[in-house]
Amino acid sequence: MSYVWALLIGLAALLIVLVVRHDSGTVLGLDIGSFGRMGVLLALLAFVSVGVFRGLRASDVLKNALIWVLIALALVTIYSFKTELQMVANRVTGELIPGMALTSVDGNSITVSRGRNGHFSLSVEIEGTPVDMLVDTGASTVVLTYEDAQKVGIDVGSLSFQSPVETANGMTFFARVVLESIKVENIEMNTVRAAIAQQGNLKQSLLGNSFLDRLSSYEFTGSQLVLRP
Repeated sequence: MSYVWALLIGLAALLIVLVVRHDSGTVLGLDIGSFGRMGVLLALLAFVSVGVFRGLRASDVLKNALIWVLIALALVTIYSFKTELQMVANRVTGELIPGMALTSVDGNSITVSRGRNGHFSLSVEIEGTPVDMLVDTGASTVVLTYEDAQKVGIDVGSLSFQSPVETANGMTFFARVVLESIKVENIEMNTVRAAIAQQGNLKQSLLGNSFLDRLSSYEFTGSQLVLRP
C-alpha cells in the first residue's frame, strides 16, 4: 500500500502548491487551473498504471480509480471555496480568541472581533515591539501607557507631560512624541503622532485617530471591526 500513500502525499502536495501559489497565477509556466487539472490527471494515470502493473482485476482498478476521482473532486471543491472557508475559519477563530487580528484572503483588510469586555483590543507592533492596545476612536492620537512607552524603548524620564489629550475618559495631560513605526498585521504606518501617559494615569494603551485616520477606511460591523490599509 506504499504507492497509495505516495499518491495521497502527492495530491496533498498539489493542494498546498495551489493554495500557496494561487495569487501568482502560474505554476511551472501553466496557469493555476491547468496545473491543477494536470496534477489530478497524472495522479489518476499513475494509480491506474500501478494497478495494472500489480496484476489487479480491471474492475478493481476502475473501482479504486473512481475513489481517487472522488478524492480529487473533493480537493478541488475545497480549493474552489478557499475564500469562503477562510472567512468561516476567521469568524470561528475570532469568537474563540477575541482581539486576534485576522488578515483577509486578499490581504486588503484586517478583522478584529469584539472582546468579552465589549471593547476591541489587539496586539500592535510599535517600533518592532508587541504592545496590547485598545481601539479608541475617541482618542485624537495613539496613546501609550507609561509602562508601554518604556517597553518600546522611549526615554520617559526626559519627557515633559504638559500636553492635553482628549480620550473617551476625558481630558488629561500627556507628553507628545512621534513613533517611527506602528504595525497591525500587514498594515504599517510610519512617523505617527502619539502621546505618553504619566505613570498611573492610563491602564491600557490606545490605538487612536492619528493611526486610524490614515487608513483608507475602518468600520464597525456588529461584533467586528474591519481595518483597510
